[in-house]
Amino acid sequence: MKQLNSSNDKVEIPEEFNDFIKVIDFGAEKYEPNNWLQPDGKKSGFQQMHISAIHHLIQSYSSRESLGSTLTDKDYYELMDAVECGYDRGIKDGREDNESGLDSILHAICRTQMIYTKLIRGQYNGKRNQ
Repeated sequence: MKQLNSSNDKVEIPEEFNDFIKVIDFGAEKYEPNNWLQPDGKKSGFQQMHISAIHHLIQSYSSRESLGSTLTDKDYYELMDAVECGYDRGIKDGREDNESGLDSILHAICRTQMIYTKLIRGQYNGKRNQ
């Protein structure tokens, strides 16, 4: 795996910053390498990318492990309903992604980096229905 480096020799990039690359590797196996960069790539639309990033961020935040035992079942399922956006996303309790087993925060980081890349490259015009 390629290490991230800073142009400032006083800045040390923590080794954990490289972990989100594992999500890219997982996606390359599941779909195909760089599929997310293709205009018609699976789940690479503007809205789909945002939904996925938010989904993984909330899953990471809302796991019972993160919230502790004070969260009621009702509150937990209401929070999960909020992220599902009207369809079953297969959210489970716990911070791990259902398919990759990687921490869902890594998936959120990866998706936001993908969105940023596509915005900078002019592949999105910022409209929700892309």
